[in-house]
This record gives sequence, C-alpha cells and structure tokens, in this order.
Amino acid sequence: MRRCFKCGAENSDNEYLCVKCNFKLPKLDDNISPQTNIPKSARLSKVLEIFNTYNDGEISPETMIEELRKQEISFRQVMVRFQKMELPKPLQEEFQEQIDMGIEGIKLFLEAMNIVKETAPPPKDEPDDEPFELDDASKNKILKAIKKANDGNDILNECYEKSCESMRQIQEESMIYEDQLGNILEEENDEST
Repeated sequence: MRRCFKCGAENSDNEYLCVKCNFKLPKLDDNISPQTNIPKSARLSKVLEIFNTYNDGEISPETMIEELRKQEISFRQVMVRFQKMELPKPLQEEFQEQIDMGIEGIKLFLEAMNIVKETAPPPKDEPDDEPFELDDASKNKILKAIKKANDGNDILNECYEKSCESMRQIQEESMIYEDQLGNILEEENDEST
C-alpha cells in the first residue's frame, strides 16, 4: 500500500494516481533502501538471546554455532543487498551515507558473532551429558560481543532513521514539484482560453 502525500488516502501498489484525489503517486525504486519488515531491534534480540543462552550454559557450543550461522547468513544477505545497490546519481548522493552506515552496522554484528563462536571449545569425539560452563575469559569475550552487537544495532537504527528522513524529504520535494508543475500547466491553459 502507498499513501497519497496530498490527501493521505491509501492506494494499492499498482495505482498510478490516487483513487481519492487523482494526485500522481510517486514511483519509488525498491533499491532505494533495503526493505525490512522486522522491528528495529528484532535482529539484536535474536542474536543476544543466542549469546545469553550460550553464556548461561543453556545451549551447547554446537547449537550456538548452528544458530549463529543462521543469523550470519541473514546478515550477509542484507549486506550483499547494500553493496549491490545501484541508485540513480541524484539519489546516490542522498543515500550513500546510509548505505555505508548499514554496511558498518552489519559488520559489527558479524564481528560480534565471530567473537562468540571463537569461545566454543573444540568439538568432542563423543558427546557427554556434563553441563557446559564457560571460563571467565570466554564470558568476558561474550560481554565484549554483546557491546559490539548493541553498537551495530544502534548504527542500523540510525541508518534506518536517516533513510526514512531522506525518503520523506524526497517525497515532499516530489509533491511540491508536482503541485508547481500542475499550477504552471493550469495557468498556461487559462491563458490560452
């Protein structure tokens, strides 16, 4: 759904003009910013849950590595989308800072996950039923990783906020331009009659 910037009515994605006021709806490229439907802290929550359950000995090192690999794949896919993003020249200047911030935030998450994975002891030949407990040095590394993940999340949230603000400004400028163009055309029509 796309909201009309003139009257506020919601329109389907395939509409060219607003169904209520006939105002031209802006057509925005999907590559302007990666689309995400996840709340801003959902990725952080999932990664921290893995870190903390591992730190508390509730999951085995093998389970932790498996869970972090799933998260790592997701983060790497988003990073590839950021890196491959091709924007028109005017938008590239506007959004390059956000793209760079997004990549930086993702890199911090990946570094945090690698720090935690490094604390895992080598796999045993035969699994045993002994409870798993980390040494103090490993627990300190996990605390460092938690801070790094939080920093990455802060950067991604700032990236998201800046992208939203830039999009809002572009849409407002587009609306002003459309209004001015419409007024000029109306004046020309009035003068010719």
